[in-house]
Amino acid sequence: MQKVPYDDTPPLAGIGTRFLALVIDTIILAVLRLFLMILLAPQTLAQEFMLALILDIGTTVPYYWYFWTRAGGQTPGKSLLRIRVVAEGGEDLNDRQALLRVLGYYLGQLSIGLGFVWAAFNREQQGWHDKLAHSLVVASDRPARLIPRQKMDDRL
Repeated sequence: MQKVPYDDTPPLAGIGTRFLALVIDTIILAVLRLFLMILLAPQTLAQEFMLALILDIGTTVPYYWYFWTRAGGQTPGKSLLRIRVVAEGGEDLNDRQALLRVLGYYLGQLSIGLGFVWAAFNREQQGWHDKLAHSLVVASDRPARLIPRQKMDDRL
């Protein structure tokens, strides 16, 4: 892991760790989409294509937005691998940054992965999605917050 150029931000997460977290999250989303496709049972190939597109956007955007903004920057994949997404200054992502980062994920995919590979050649290990959202992926020793902080505090 490489030290981030910001004083109180933890060390950067490695590219391999980030990739594995992305694979875990992709599997979770694929299982959810498969379940919804079976449940909704499209009748034609055109319906199947449209439903797949709608489900992709309709599951991906809320999934990442929630975990990056309401659960301490850790998706289930990132939590398992003890890494998290933060803004360049070290704070949690805001809604705008999370949505820009998801948009960057799509741009990275449309470029046949070039947006993700970019992180391997960037000093701060930022892919296009990180550059777009001004975010970093760092090591984390804290457990994931699957319940938003406000609600956890109310329960105590």
